[in-house]
Amino acid sequence: MSFKVNNVCPACKSLQLSQWFAKPSAADGRRYQICRCAKCESGFVLPRPSTEYLEEYYTGSSQSHAKSIESCTQTEAYEKVLKEEQEFPNSELDATRITGYCRALTSGNNFLDIGAGYGFFSRAALKRGFQVTAIEPTKECRDVFRLMCGMEPVSGMLTCEFVRANSGSFDVVLMSQVLEHIADLDSTLRDLKDLLTPNGIVSIAVPHFGSWLSRFQGRSDMFIVPPEHVNLFSRAGLVALFEQHGLMCCEMHTISRVNVQRVQRRIPVPFFSHFVALGVAELMRLSDTFQRGMFINAYFRKCRA
Repeated sequence: MSFKVNNVCPACKSLQLSQWFAKPSAADGRRYQICRCAKCESGFVLPRPSTEYLEEYYTGSSQSHAKSIESCTQTEAYEKVLKEEQEFPNSELDATRITGYCRALTSGNNFLDIGAGYGFFSRAALKRGFQVTAIEPTKECRDVFRLMCGMEPVSGMLTCEFVRANSGSFDVVLMSQVLEHIADLDSTLRDLKDLLTPNGIVSIAVPHFGSWLSRFQGRSDMFIVPPEHVNLFSRAGLVALFEQHGLMCCEMHTISRVNVQRVQRRIPVPFFSHFVALGVAELMRLSDTFQRGMFINAYFRKCRA
């Protein structure tokens, strides 16, 4: 049975927050308490891991992106990333779509990619004519980024020093599959607002805690993976969080992406597996029509003072 905890919702600040279940982590062996908000229907890890712990985790080689290429040379890692993308187009499609929306929403050119990963989004932004600055904490990802984009990303996490040095500098700040990892949301939102030019745009992509797939999976939701994911956002929770910091939603939709071959391999009945996998993919596409897809893509504009 759920019960009240002595915390407010990190997204909407409601007191209607209750414990759901404890999730063991394969990454560090700890158990993390997952809580849900009855008002905005988001979920969170509480108590929060410390910022120092998460920074150590992400600058090491234990997180998922780094582990997949840790035994490769830089060139081998780059080729592996491109091969995986070719087999299942995903990041490049998202990068093209999201940077297209960003270009349509702003006439400015200064683009900041926070948690830039392998570099698909920065590369797409460069192709759109943006002047790109990228931040990436994981060495293995920075190595691939360098080969993909022909530039050096800033090493580490978003810092107070970086924010002070670049206040009011960026027309677009992108956080794709990053905000779900952030422990101190309010501090991060203040930093995002400070980094933006007047009328600047924040582009956010996160797993959708209100998707059909998430609701079907329940406690087995594939995106409940602490300590990597400490925030599980609904659409309402995401909007509430940004509006509190003077960032108003100007566009939001959901996107679903299903690897049909991977689903097919998990179904033990060969004759039906292909058709079942196609059915799952079609259902996920349908979920986007009702804004219940797997990922939220949202764009928030800085309100003029």
